[in-house]
Amino acid sequence: MFIRLATVSTILITAAAICAHATSQVKSLLDKSRQIGRMAGAPDPKYWWLSADRIIYFEHVPRPVSEEVRKQMGQVPPDFAPGYFKAFVFDVNAKNRRSFNVFNAAVAEGISAQPMLMSFNGGPPSETVYNLPSCEVSPDRKWFVWLSREESQWHSVGFDGKKPLAWPFSVMQAYSVWLPNDSWVELRSDYRNNAWTYTEAIVHSLTGIPDRKVAVGLP
Repeated sequence: MFIRLATVSTILITAAAICAHATSQVKSLLDKSRQIGRMAGAPDPKYWWLSADRIIYFEHVPRPVSEEVRKQMGQVPPDFAPGYFKAFVFDVNAKNRRSFNVFNAAVAEGISAQPMLMSFNGGPPSETVYNLPSCEVSPDRKWFVWLSREESQWHSVGFDGKKPLAWPFSVMQAYSVWLPNDSWVELRSDYRNNAWTYTEAIVHSLTGIPDRKVAVGLP
């Protein structure tokens, strides 16, 4: 489902306070939720808890393209400026945010925005929605992995900006899933018989262990 930026200015993030023993009076987790902050202009917000009181999330930083690039692409909206994503840390208790400077200085400009052109009623593209590339935070909240289609590589780096690693990417579609042992899985998919199908999984290690490939056949 697409959310038009013109009609939605903010998206609320809520945290559910889940009780150990839920009562029959609670019909929904929303009954136990509270607003903890706002994310401005985020069509599809993606965030992770770093700790019990800190959230990491990303904001789009526009970077206009030249007129020559616009002509090569054909019809693009006036607001077309892909750019990249910067990381911010939101403190739930202090109700403030700060730029994740060490991490951003190391890799932010490599986390390229993925533009999606929006058209309505059969007209030309009139809006651009910018999404994060495929990415994920490790279970111990120390590592971040993301896909750079421009470089045809997966990248990972510690949130301290150190130990950058890279792996080649050569398929049409893939997703990242972390394992609890300093490894992550590149789950590859292909379009077959009018449907996307997971074809293989490759286990990548942060500690130098050789990659391990596993065949899968899941829809």
